[in-house]
Amino acid sequence: MLQCLKREPGFYRYLWGLTGPIALQNLITFTLGLMDTLMVSWLGNTQMAAVTTANVPVFLLISIVFGVQSGLSILVSQYWGKRDMEHISRAIGVAAMLGTGLTVVLAAVLYLWPVEIMDLLSNNHELSVLGAPYLKLIGISYVFNMLSSLYVSARRSAEDAGFGMKLFAMSTVLNTGLNYLLIFGKCGLPALGIQGAAVATLLARITEFAVCSFCAVRSRLLPIQWRAFFRPGWEMLRRFVKYSSPVILNETAWGLGNSMLTVILGYTDNSVEMLAANAVMGNLNRLFLVVCFGLGAATAVIIGKSIGEGRSHQEVMDLSRTLLVFTALVEKTCWQAIAPELELGMTTVGTSLQLAHTAPTPIGMVVQCDCEVLEVTDRRVRFGFRVYDDVTEVAGGEHERYLVDAERFLKKAESKI
Repeated sequence: MLQCLKREPGFYRYLWGLTGPIALQNLITFTLGLMDTLMVSWLGNTQMAAVTTANVPVFLLISIVFGVQSGLSILVSQYWGKRDMEHISRAIGVAAMLGTGLTVVLAAVLYLWPVEIMDLLSNNHELSVLGAPYLKLIGISYVFNMLSSLYVSARRSAEDAGFGMKLFAMSTVLNTGLNYLLIFGKCGLPALGIQGAAVATLLARITEFAVCSFCAVRSRLLPIQWRAFFRPGWEMLRRFVKYSSPVILNETAWGLGNSMLTVILGYTDNSVEMLAANAVMGNLNRLFLVVCFGLGAATAVIIGKSIGEGRSHQEVMDLSRTLLVFTALVEKTCWQAIAPELELGMTTVGTSLQLAHTAPTPIGMVVQCDCEVLEVTDRRVRFGFRVYDDVTEVAGGEHERYLVDAERFLKKAESKI
């Protein structure tokens, strides 16, 4: 099984070169949500519960954005392998039209009936009234976020993962600063409370869109052919729907499933406290997924590019197995290294992996992984690892894992089924 880990020199450095910036982008986006939650929490549990409830339909919007973005990534990475800029422009055009149409309709529904929608999600009408102004504006912000995310996805599929990281870092800093000014009324501005958080997010999303628009016009890496962008054609529409529909449906179903927990908490007797606690735990949950999503996105780019370059089916499948098996090897080694030392009922989950591949291994040679604990901080354990074949060291790096309650973690994972 480990034979598939043998890759050409520089492959794993290339993989981490894509995964790192994408994971950092996800971490930055997580930080944005964490700062929103933190600042709104200073207003009180009721305000945080209102925002948590309002974010239930917003999570559906996010799922649609991610689904359309993933569908676009599949096509762009394949066309990038052929360096076919015309079809890349057509794919971006189709995604922009469909994505904008979907988000505009949903944003309009949220703007027109915010209280009625929130009343469906909780038995606390006070939360609905308090959260309605936030919901109206935050829905509009995702129209701009859809377009920005599509351009970031296209750049990432063209092997420019750093663009999204820089863009969202700028947006996070801007959003955090505006949050402080508008939520609490600093520098002579009115104190808007939770509505201020929505205004700050909307302004940050508009800024993201403006930067992406400027870069789309000026980019040399990914020069958009505007005629193809505005007239993508029915064939491209058919292809996009074919590849993106399953992803959009999957993400929407996943979003609805996750949102049901918030709805259930909204109907409990102590809904305010339960929703406030869920907001905090939701952010922590997303932290654990940062690197997983980064590695997954990098894998999609590499596989799509390989298909576009015309590699055979067998070569693509071998590449897929390499990406899956190598990650599993490092994770299992580090997990087993400290498992005997843990208290009964505790386990660890991996959250990041940094790897440098330094030498090839011939087919048939056994590969083994050794690791050591470098640092333990509260629940975080940082490992150093080295991978050897029968002759020499072939890879090395660092891996982080977090200590969790095994039963609770398993129940949380199974709740998504």
